[in-house]
Amino acid sequence: MTELVALGTRVPLLVEAIDEAMLRDLLDPWRDADAPDASMPAADPVQLGTVTAETFDRDASRLTTLVTLAGLGRLRGLRLLLHAGGVADADGRVHVYVGPSGSGKTTASRALGARRGYVSDESIAIDEGGCIAPYRKPLSVIVDGSHHKQQWAPSALGLRPLPDAPLVLGSLLLLDRHPPAGDGDVPPASVTAVPLCEALLELASQSSYLTEMHEPLQSVARLVDRIGPVQRVSYTEARTLPDAIDQLNSSAHPEPKPWRSVLPTARAANAYFAPVEVCDAIESEGSACVLLPSGVLQLLAGVGPTLWRAVCAGLDLDAIIVEVEREHGTPPDGTLHERVLQELAEMQRAGLIAPTAVADRIKTP
Repeated sequence: MTELVALGTRVPLLVEAIDEAMLRDLLDPWRDADAPDASMPAADPVQLGTVTAETFDRDASRLTTLVTLAGLGRLRGLRLLLHAGGVADADGRVHVYVGPSGSGKTTASRALGARRGYVSDESIAIDEGGCIAPYRKPLSVIVDGSHHKQQWAPSALGLRPLPDAPLVLGSLLLLDRHPPAGDGDVPPASVTAVPLCEALLELASQSSYLTEMHEPLQSVARLVDRIGPVQRVSYTEARTLPDAIDQLNSSAHPEPKPWRSVLPTARAANAYFAPVEVCDAIESEGSACVLLPSGVLQLLAGVGPTLWRAVCAGLDLDAIIVEVEREHGTPPDGTLHERVLQELAEMQRAGLIAPTAVADRIKTP
């Protein structure tokens, strides 16, 4: 049976009807990927059906998608799975750049992979220690005259091989591509640190099966502790990205900001509100982010983190008000009591907290 490798997993390939020459053409763009090994976990088989000359480009593109999904499905809950590309330095440190479909990951991979080892242009799986399995999948390239993107092996596009070193996470980058301002010179790409909770909001939207991980937000935060803050890379043209990575490597990395877990710990009999079930929650730099089982990540700022922490601790309304006054003072307009009730009502509408029987006896805005 033919097997391909995605993210360190073996993916069996089942094709109903195809001649040998066409099968070789179908698999040729995968020639730079890892070879299957019996020690690798096996994913569910990918079934292509009948492949003909008329459907070849479509089926080759669909194969890449199906193999990727099979690999992601096999690793669900076991790895941080990002919609991202990656390139590796000579020492094995991988720069992982995250972005939604259409954000230019493949174009970025072609620009960066001409100078560094190509790891992937679409999906990256990271374990809790920061180790990364390469996914040297074909790149999907638009070709004039074809209705479907064509699949090209990385080496056929001049992308560099992997270094002779274990691959480990070196940086997490958020791609932020801007349209050119005019016909003038192309500005260099810029790199700026992103606060942890803000970065988690973007990373969560570009991840797969995040809620199935153990302590998903804390897992990302621990990775950030290893490598330094998540960075935003703002650019207009991909050809400016290699110099930005060079600059990132040569600059002193800022220290990551401290963070802490803020999960429910207690519930008092006289508490007005109780937190809903959550997958994970952390607080850092005056903000908090709460991941719900639905996959929605809520970002709290201002008094929000204080209120979330107080509700998680099972404090009653009077104790919550005391905490808010201690950390934030008294609001310039309105009573503190009214302001706290308004903020709690907002958190309830956001699906973060639920009223208890005690709350039913008070009037909320």
